[in-house]
Amino acid sequence: MNRYIWINPVVLNLYERSALEQAIRECGYELVFCEEDHIARVKRQYAEVIREAESCVMDMRCPAAAAHVKAAYGTEALTVPAIDPILIQCARELAERLIGGGEEEDSLTVITPCQELKELGNGKGMRHVTFLTWKEFAGKERLCLDKKVLDASPIPPGFFSEYGESSESLASRGEIDEFFLKQGYGQKKVVEMLYCDQGCHNGNGV
Repeated sequence: MNRYIWINPVVLNLYERSALEQAIRECGYELVFCEEDHIARVKRQYAEVIREAESCVMDMRCPAAAAHVKAAYGTEALTVPAIDPILIQCARELAERLIGGGEEEDSLTVITPCQELKELGNGKGMRHVTFLTWKEFAGKERLCLDKKVLDASPIPPGFFSEYGESSESLASRGEIDEFFLKQGYGQKKVVEMLYCDQGCHNGNGV
């Protein structure tokens, strides 16, 4: 039986790498990494949608931000693409590569920076794949490691910077509310949205 684990870049950067890897091994997991460049893949997917869209494209990488906009402002004036977040696409690659043809008991744990990505991932119904926040995993395994304080996210705002003034980058719930109350999306091709202040390093799962 193989127990694989994929840890998102935010959590990887919170700890000294060798200490984290040793702790993971001692818990009985094999730390795994993606082979595909999912950041580039997701950028291509959005580029295709933006090229064809007749209204501002809504960033769907942060499920908390997307859910907030849908509930508070509606999406009738926006283009809402069916593009999974990068973390979900990473999990799908690993599941197909490691679990697809493996032993029935093999499993993959995917560590998320927030509850919202955890719930989205578990809702995808991937075979033998479990999504957990880092807080949940560390608590379950009783991990005690020296944690760093990150001043910035390893995946910072600016995902759509190549679109210049045609894009808007919103990096907190407050910025999202201000932008949508003013209906600023009317002059934009795409709007980046991060619910947690300045990125996932401030997520509720880390």
